[in-house]
Amino acid sequence: MRGRDKANRVLVLPNQIPGLIDRYGLSRADVDFAVWAIAPDGQKWSGAAAVNQALQELQGVWSGVAAVYHLAPIRWIEDRGYRWVADHRPFLSRFYGAPPEWKE
Repeated sequence: MRGRDKANRVLVLPNQIPGLIDRYGLSRADVDFAVWAIAPDGQKWSGAAAVNQALQELQGVWSGVAAVYHLAPIRWIEDRGYRWVADHRPFLSRFYGAPPEWKE
């Protein structure tokens, strides 16, 4: 996300930052279940909707990619795909091995 956000419109923060989830009115269960996007006005999206909201903010071709999420069949597929990946994150991390972004 950071590499594609040339205008610095999206702030990506790991949920392990002390006090972060409380600041946004989320719970540990919320952030363990899904990724979240939160607008400056406080509006919140989770899961595939959050990913697409972030893509929308990148503008250009990415906003076009995000726009198809508003089509009901695409939204249904993306929501289920997101949920499957999130539910299998421990297994899948063996293949993509993304290190944590934040360390104490």
